[in-house]
Parts: sequence; structure tokens; C-alpha cells
Amino acid sequence: MPTPTVIVALQHAQRQLQATSHSPRLDAELILAHLLDTTRTRLILHHTDLLADNVAERFADAITQRASGVPIAYLIKQREFYGYDFYVDARVLVPRPETELLVDMARHAAQRLGAHTIVDIGTGSGCIALSLAMQAAAPHVVAVDISADALAVAAINRQRLAPPVTVDLVQGDLCTVLRSVPVIVSNPPYTVLDDIDANVRQHEPHLALIGGGDDGADYYRRLAALLPTHLARPGFFACEIDPRQATIVSALLQQALPDAQITVSADLAGWERVVSAEIT
Repeated sequence: MPTPTVIVALQHAQRQLQATSHSPRLDAELILAHLLDTTRTRLILHHTDLLADNVAERFADAITQRASGVPIAYLIKQREFYGYDFYVDARVLVPRPETELLVDMARHAAQRLGAHTIVDIGTGSGCIALSLAMQAAAPHVVAVDISADALAVAAINRQRLAPPVTVDLVQGDLCTVLRSVPVIVSNPPYTVLDDIDANVRQHEPHLALIGGGDDGADYYRRLAALLPTHLARPGFFACEIDPRQATIVSALLQQALPDAQITVSADLAGWERVVSAEIT
């Protein structure tokens, strides 16, 4: 087979991805630009260039993976979140845009409370903790995860972004969290296995997805049990949820913190996405 030009390779890849991707041409351009260490704009400007044999082979392999459902973020090792580019791979969940609401709420709460520390439980790639750190929401941000693999990815992002405040990466479970923390945030595992999209279930880490219990809310139960001893007064806690969990998570937080103001906030798509508790 003759060595293809950029445009021919992209057209072939687009046809391969047509049945499995909502944006086949964009996916193909992003993957090839990544392999060539260039931008999509430069790729299009040089559309008649011939691809080197090794690049053509790697591109074909990546397109096959994408057609099988591998997330585009894993193939290009990058995902934009809160205006920052994060390194991601199969060791961590791909950051979702709806999670930016959690960052917004934590940032505003930290500023309102004059918080000295923010703790992010289940940090994964570090997208929440490092976005808050890049915004200098507090002088000290602690990112906690039970997975050493996830923390290795968070460490890459900490080095690449070089936030202006201290960011500590801590391996451990919920009980690792410091006591008397003014702001605690978490995007915990909250899905039930049967509810997860087949491609997500096949390719993204189950440790970061499955919440436990018939309702996926076991992790929230453990979080709620921590709050009376670990959340400072005044203090703010917020967690991402599946919209169907708004009632149960609100009840868990109210039971744990009877005097707290509980708020359910919707994302830009109108889905109930974050439950927060604030105490004075």
C-alpha cells in the first residue's frame, strides 16, 4: 500500500470511525496531530504531505483502538478541563466538563470562607485539585487518592501545570483526610455497574466509577460519616452526584450535619449534579 498523504489518511480514518464516533473527522485530526506533535491547523495546512511509514502505522493502530471505543483522551494523552490541559491515560477517569461546576463551587466557597486548605478526595488525574490550585483558591491544596497509579498521573499534571500554591498528593482512603478542613470536595465513584456505558465500562478504571451498593451511594455514606469530625466550622463540603442520587445524598449530609444548609446545584445541561453542605 502506498504511503498516504495526510488528507487521504484522515479520510480513511473518518470512514472507519463513522459508525462509532459522534465526531469521526475531529477524532482523526486530533489523533494524527498528536502523533505528529503538531496542531490541527498545521495539519490541515499541510494536508498534501506524505506520512512517514511509522506514523501511518501508529495512526492506523490508534484509529482501530478508537473504533473499538477507547476514549480519545487516552489516545492523545490529553483532556482540557477548566481551561487547563491535563495529561490522562487509562490509569484515571477522563475528566468530564460537568465536573467544572464542582470546581466553581469549591473556589467560591474557599474565597468566601478565607479557607487555608482545600482537600480533594478521590483526586484521580488531579483535575479538580489542580484547577483550584491554579486559581489560587487556597494557599494549600491536598489531593487524596487510594490509587498509586492515579496519583502518578496527578504528579505529572502537578509538574506540568506548576500551580502557584502548595499541592500535596496523598495516597490513602477517606480516613487519610486532615481534620478541621474548611473546604472538602469529592467526585467519588457513584455509578452502578449496569448503568455504565459499555465503552466506559470496558476502558475506564472501575475503581473510579463504581460507588458500591444497589444505589451506588456507599461512598457517600462513608463521606458523610467523616464530616462531623473532619469538616471545620465554618466549613463547606461538596460532591458530584448522579442526578438520581440527589435526594439520598442530601439526606445523608443532613443527617451527618443537622445544622448544615444543604444545596443541590444543576450543571449547564440542567441536571442535578452537585450536592453541597455548608456549616457556620
